Amino acid sequence: MYGEISDPIIDYQLLQNDLSNLSVWARKWQLRFNADKCESMRITHSRDRSETNYFLEKPLKDADNFKDLDVTITRDLSWGNHISIIVNKANKVLGSIKRSVRTANTNVFSMLYKSLVRPILEYAIPVWCPYLVKDIHALENVQRRAFYVILFNFANCEL
Repeated sequence: MYGEISDPIIDYQLLQNDLSNLSVWARKWQLRFNADKCESMRITHSRDRSETNYFLEKPLKDADNFKDLDVTITRDLSWGNHISIIVNKANKVLGSIKRSVRTANTNVFSMLYKSLVRPILEYAIPVWCPYLVKDIHALENVQRRAFYVILFNFANCEL
């Protein structure tokens, strides 16, 4: 559930009313929300860090980031945290491929890279498309590392 907060007093109350209605609906249909697993997050570029206390049977915790469909979203919509997570994940998979395909030819490595590493790097990229140079370099370093694996590990192998 989300809402734009233009007027802090009115919009806060509208969002809280929506949460209360959701709670009433859940009780009517004999569903329970685990309030301990529910969080609220204020997304803004503003330096104003005032906290709002929303309730869904209990006060909701404030979150600095959350993961939805494996995309990490932060309070200021910066993608550095998400990019570092996927770069680490892609490097782990690349290292695993490197260890398991020691003497195979480059075609096997290329196929594994394209099917296991690239999907990690490209998943949901229209949402978080990197625009900062440091983020672009971090993603390119994974690809560069794969190139060096091919260049140095398979240089003496039969193509």
